[in-house]
Amino acid sequence: SKGDVAGRYDLPVGWHMVSEPTVLSKTSGEGTYVLLLATFVPPPEEEGIDHVGVAKDGISLRTQLLVLDGDSLDDGPVAKVDLPSHVNYGLHSLFVEWERIKD
Repeated sequence: SKGDVAGRYDLPVGWHMVSEPTVLSKTSGEGTYVLLLATFVPPPEEEGIDHVGVAKDGISLRTQLLVLDGDSLDDGPVAKVDLPSHVNYGLHSLFVEWERIKD
């Protein structure tokens, strides 16, 4: 019923969602995918890491696009894509079908 939790996926330690989840229909028309952008920041207790330097230069930060099956969130990502640079917290996301933007 409305408001029930259909499933849950918890990011691993050190990973943080940097945008809201984006839901899109599968091409089959049956079910959905959930897209998440998550950035890794080394935990503060990790030894040998200059956390001030990480915040300034972004070298240790990395971001992945995670694709989850909306019908089985508990199973974790069905695909992960490493992005060429990290994404800062606060990005807003929107999925636009290719047919709507190619012109």
